[in-house]
Amino acid sequence: MRDIGNGNVPIDQGLPGWKMSLAGASTYTMNTDINGNYSFVNVDPGSYTLTTSNPSGTPMNTTSVTIKKLDAVNKDVAICSSLLGVNTVDAEASYFNAYPSPATSQFQMDYYLAQPASVSLRIDNIEGQNVLKVMHNENKSVGQYHQNISVEQLPAGIYFYELNADRVYKGKFVKQ
Repeated sequence: MRDIGNGNVPIDQGLPGWKMSLAGASTYTMNTDINGNYSFVNVDPGSYTLTTSNPSGTPMNTTSVTIKKLDAVNKDVAICSSLLGVNTVDAEASYFNAYPSPATSQFQMDYYLAQPASVSLRIDNIEGQNVLKVMHNENKSVGQYHQNISVEQLPAGIYFYELNADRVYKGKFVKQ
């Protein structure tokens, strides 16, 4: 989370320096960058526990993660996403990218469907109220998609997205 200060304008840099530890048959560890993002690359298949620890080393959250196939996994995920639930990553078919944050007028998502799916996309405010329903149960075939979302009408603040497709992607972005 971020301190939005007066006027709903973020006054901090996100959650830098948090420790992300992916532990299973192998262990991968890294710190979040200045925006609270992290990446694990070339993760072996298997079941893992993702532990999020604050900069002083205190564990704050644990999430189960399953890597299905051996391939490059390079997912930049806002730290908030790791606090929202179970992640299943199919390294061959999983591709998701949401940007920019902060956004001014457009927020974009790129994703890949490994199988046909009914796709829904919603944007909620920090109180959990739905403020945009971008898609609702749209049938999509296998392939890569790019979704532009107009956020110009939204007031400045923190928003959460949820893309339900062949898997669920959750995260946050800041609207300036």
